[in-house]
Amino acid sequence: MLAAAGMRSSLSSISLVLGLSGALVACSDDDTDPVVRPDGPSTITVTSGVAADFVAFRDGYQGDWKVATKKSATSFEAVVNGPYALTVVCQVDGAWQMWQTVRTPGAKPEENALTPPCTPAAALHAVTGTFAQAGTVAVGTQSTVVSPAGSAFSLQLTDGKYDLVGLTDTKVVILRDVTVAGPTAIAAPLDTAAGATLVDQKVTNASKPGKTEVVTLQVDLATKTTASRAKIFSGPITGPVEANNTATVKLVPAAVLTADDVQTVTLIGTNTDMLNGAPTGVERIRAVRRVVKPGTDISFDMPTGFGSASWTLDQGRVSVNGAPAIGFSNLVVQTTGTAMDGKPLTETLEVDAEYEVETGLSRLILDTAIDGFKTDWKLNVNAGYRSKLTQSVVNKDNGDLQIAATTQVVEPKPPALR
Repeated sequence: MLAAAGMRSSLSSISLVLGLSGALVACSDDDTDPVVRPDGPSTITVTSGVAADFVAFRDGYQGDWKVATKKSATSFEAVVNGPYALTVVCQVDGAWQMWQTVRTPGAKPEENALTPPCTPAAALHAVTGTFAQAGTVAVGTQSTVVSPAGSAFSLQLTDGKYDLVGLTDTKVVILRDVTVAGPTAIAAPLDTAAGATLVDQKVTNASKPGKTEVVTLQVDLATKTTASRAKIFSGPITGPVEANNTATVKLVPAAVLTADDVQTVTLIGTNTDMLNGAPTGVERIRAVRRVVKPGTDISFDMPTGFGSASWTLDQGRVSVNGAPAIGFSNLVVQTTGTAMDGKPLTETLEVDAEYEVETGLSRLILDTAIDGFKTDWKLNVNAGYRSKLTQSVVNKDNGDLQIAATTQVVEPKPPALR
């Protein structure tokens, strides 16, 4: 799973990375308070939303994997004496989830209670209505283009309460507290006449971009009932390869916002690896996100990216080499593809910051070389797959979320070459 330095061995991509990092706002930087460690052994509890097919752990940085103690089909325990690794395999909605974490135990029981991503998706219902203008209707990250003006829209949402955002190039309206309980029809048309005009905001990239780096800006809005971010604006920063290039973005005006709304601007730099003039399938992304209020000019400094990270296969296991990009903070590696039995597969590895500090890690492996780990659950590398490594950290000085990522897309091999 992980090899430490000098010691133990063992496009759409932008939205994928930003979506993942949105869940990491609470990650700390390398100036955190000291971690309180337990004095003796710690009991790690694992609670799965469905019956887990496999749960194993490793006590320490290396050594043999052991099967966790099964308390029930969805509950498991493992006793560890320090930093540890855990692997859970489950099947959710017809797809395999292989979730791994390497971390240090906490001093409180709740810090050692783990919940893998083994919960079936809730039922979706159609939410329908009409938009008086031509534009976009969004609920969080889900959106649909409506054209011409006065046309119907339909979104798929689970039961709950939501805020709907209607957008044109110049105007915005937010319909608050829409209750979804089964199929839901919104009677009155969504109309920006009841909203406000988007306002211009100047943004400066104070960092010098790379020679081939494509720099873009994105504005998102999260509300009290809809925590996932609705995209308000997306556009490039253009100019010569030098610092202090500027652009103007569109923001939702203060008059439309409530105290619970969170509007952010994200500066994104994307570099595409090339070989003999052709893309290799690897992209390197660095970004910085800031909570903003309309009316104040914004200047960003871009974080360092994973410039030296490289993707490899280690006996059929996806591996990425390279030191942390932006100090010590939580790291996530994720691969999506097809399992050997033909079902969809997601492999996820999460590394906590304390484990990272102790190992000085230089390589991450999605490890499936574990006794009892079935071949059916392993990644079929010949069928093609997509991988991403994401790291994010909050800057304590200004609250900015700094993001570094690298992604790779491996196309399926022709049958004759498998």
